[in-house]
Amino acid sequence: MILIISTESDFHAHAVSKGLDELGSHSQLLCLDGSPFNHEISLSLQEEECLRFRSRARSAALDFSKVRTIWHRRSGSISAPAQLPSKNHKIFNQEWQDSRRGMLHLLDQAAPFWANHWMQAWRAENKVLQLSTARKLGFKVPRTLISNSADEIRRFYESHDGNIIHKMFNPATFEGATACTAKVAPELMSQTQTLELCPGIFQELLDIEFEARVLVAGEEILAAKMINSGKAGIDIRRDQLGGLAITPMELPAAIHERCIQLTRQLGLCTCSIDLAYTRSGQWNFFEVNQAGQFLWMELHEPELRTLDLMCRFLASGTADFRLREKPSLKLADHLPTEFFDRPGQEWK
Repeated sequence: MILIISTESDFHAHAVSKGLDELGSHSQLLCLDGSPFNHEISLSLQEEECLRFRSRARSAALDFSKVRTIWHRRSGSISAPAQLPSKNHKIFNQEWQDSRRGMLHLLDQAAPFWANHWMQAWRAENKVLQLSTARKLGFKVPRTLISNSADEIRRFYESHDGNIIHKMFNPATFEGATACTAKVAPELMSQTQTLELCPGIFQELLDIEFEARVLVAGEEILAAKMINSGKAGIDIRRDQLGGLAITPMELPAAIHERCIQLTRQLGLCTCSIDLAYTRSGQWNFFEVNQAGQFLWMELHEPELRTLDLMCRFLASGTADFRLREKPSLKLADHLPTEFFDRPGQEWK
């Protein structure tokens, strides 16, 4: 059995589960989010260590003895009940976080293959580690400053004639809007308190010809070439993929190999990598998303058979996976359409 750890609202988890079932690989969803009263966890550390989990929402218990592969997609968060005073929310969140971490520790004994192992996944999310590792492997990386020093940031801004972008370490939502990579506005340079509030990632704004999204699954790579309506270098999520031209592409052999090496160096076996090709003819590394979205590529361009690749990779149960069959799964046949009418859907 392939265990998929994710959230109820995760479009990817539900679509991949359907695809795996079609390939004859039984899968089961373990959704660790929502109300605390939906989850019943028991970690027994007595004569024999064992783990029991029951989803009250699904009226089902999981048999971990049958698990051979775990796709650790995402964990989500447990919502504090309304009757719990807000002053206790920090304790509530910490207790649930630590108990779920203990659950993942015991799951190590249940499955020989993780995609990706939760400890390696946590480590690989570090943007500084990603940039440093990519440079050592030969990727060109945009000139970068990570700082909350107003003077340092202003000097960096001036040295690039104001052509710099800002990005956050982690995705964040403010009043319903996602904070995206964006060009730094000139007026920000006079806002000392804002600049000093917390460290940010500042990078030179590249003169980009096109960007590439690379899905790595074992030893296989699926790459998409993206041209973004004259907004190169600015986060495509700003217009929900509107105006985005996307086509399948073959990466140069050296870049292909570096993507595989980078994935391994970060302790991963699957991930999504963001690259850019500049008008001066250079490939630049942006970042790694160890559980990055990928089905939107196939939604936008059906020739990019991302669902088939991920399902076959998970079914293989090995980090050395090679694609040996022609793709048969199509995302269009496995669309959980109810997600498109749901607020907060996570397919984009």
